[in-house]
Amino acid sequence: MVNDIFLNKVYSSSYPFTRKINKKIFGDYMEKIIEHLKDKKTFKILDVGCGTGQFTSLLSNYFDYKELEVEIDGVDSSPEMLKVAEELTRNDRNIKLIESDILSFKPKQKYDLIFSSEMIHLVDDTQEFFERLNNLISMDGVIAIRTSTHKQLYEREWYKYFPGTLLIDITRHKSSYEIKATLESLGFILKQYEIDESEQINSREYLNIFENRSYSTLRLIPDSIYYESLNKLRKEVLKTDTVIKDYKMTLYIAGKEI
Repeated sequence: MVNDIFLNKVYSSSYPFTRKINKKIFGDYMEKIIEHLKDKKTFKILDVGCGTGQFTSLLSNYFDYKELEVEIDGVDSSPEMLKVAEELTRNDRNIKLIESDILSFKPKQKYDLIFSSEMIHLVDDTQEFFERLNNLISMDGVIAIRTSTHKQLYEREWYKYFPGTLLIDITRHKSSYEIKATLESLGFILKQYEIDESEQINSREYLNIFENRSYSTLRLIPDSIYYESLNKLRKEVLKTDTVIKDYKMTLYIAGKEI
């Protein structure tokens, strides 16, 4: 069911516009990540579940800005997402996009950085997933996972407007304990950071996120509940010109030598 969402052409094409990544906030992530990376002549990076390529592009631009050589593989199982990624990354250097499930992906090299954003909650078997990443990371490499904790999900205001969505996300998101325990069982040392992505945005822009059902959980509730809930949210949001988009995230950084 969830995988079908990411195969949807309309959902995929609207994603970069309704789920835009703030470049300054991305810089906050990279400040944490870069301090754990060892010096390399060329950094080999894997973006797991790269989707529409927003983070793939930002990674390329970041290393360009730092005047560091980089080779990036973006892997995703959705051809529709990758079509958007091809367009979004067309002017970026050293990016290769690959249609594959991470468990089936067989690269010829290991990676210095494996990055994954908001996809671990879609993974069926956490142990199998991290074992696969363990086989793909270099001995001194770093795994960086961007996701939400249960606490951060509970704190988001919008869930109260859409009955059932919070329970769906709490159920499918891995607990901090599960992520930590699994990585540590594989010999990784773990760092955990909260990144506050909250920002004040235009009310129409905020509403557009929900009108496009950009959060996949909105596509997992009945249409009747969704549209009734959307009308309630619309009335509330349009009372003001701007709204605070509350979005705190967690960055897990794991390595054998950090």
